[in-house]
Amino acid sequence: MATGPNDAAIGAYLKNLTRAQTLALDILGVLDNHETADPETLDWGEVGAMVEIRRGLQHIHDRLYRQGEYAPASR
Repeated sequence: MATGPNDAAIGAYLKNLTRAQTLALDILGVLDNHETADPETLDWGEVGAMVEIRRGLQHIHDRLYRQGEYAPASR
């Protein structure tokens, strides 16, 4: 069976895609269950941490959907 020039790249991409999907599901599980902070002891440190998490996820979202800084340049 012949292999194409992109076979190694495709394999690496799919391996990383699978890992990214696993990470996304793990993150969603934590966020859905509000496991990042205890409401009884929640303070501004947890708020700051959640802001950073949201920013990181926004960055990933924008990159995947080519929005924000990843939007194609208009001509």
